[in-house]
Amino acid sequence: HIQNSKAEHFDSEWAFGGEKKPASSPESSRDPAPAAHNAIRSTYPLHSVLEACPQLQDYARSQIRTWDDLIETAAFIRPMLGISPAAWSDAQDAMEPEAAAITLAAMLERSGSIKSHGGYLRTLTERKRDGKYSLGPVLQALRRGRLNPQVVVG
Repeated sequence: HIQNSKAEHFDSEWAFGGEKKPASSPESSRDPAPAAHNAIRSTYPLHSVLEACPQLQDYARSQIRTWDDLIETAAFIRPMLGISPAAWSDAQDAMEPEAAAITLAAMLERSGSIKSHGGYLRTLTERKRDGKYSLGPVLQALRRGRLNPQVVVG
């Protein structure tokens, strides 16, 4: 496995964008983890994620039917993409497990244009911490690429 330490440059529309935060309720401020999971799950329905990232299904033990299946499958492909356990754990902490799994599924779709998946995930994790990474533009770009395959994204 050869890694390139040079920074990757991708279509900024694909990976970077402002993220709109859902309005917080008093309940969500008491226990933010379930609120974050619910926000991701309701904002990005599982069927929509799988439609944008169909390659993930090729690596699933069986049909991906639940968010846990998606997260488990993403964890399964993590080492295949050369992503360290530390980088994966860091991404899950920063993004929440569902968003990290969606990010990995999107990276799998674009794997031909990513030289260092581990480095790229670390960059996205830092951008998430800085409030400069959102899944919306990522999934939108993948859907657009499926609808119009002649257009090269990135």
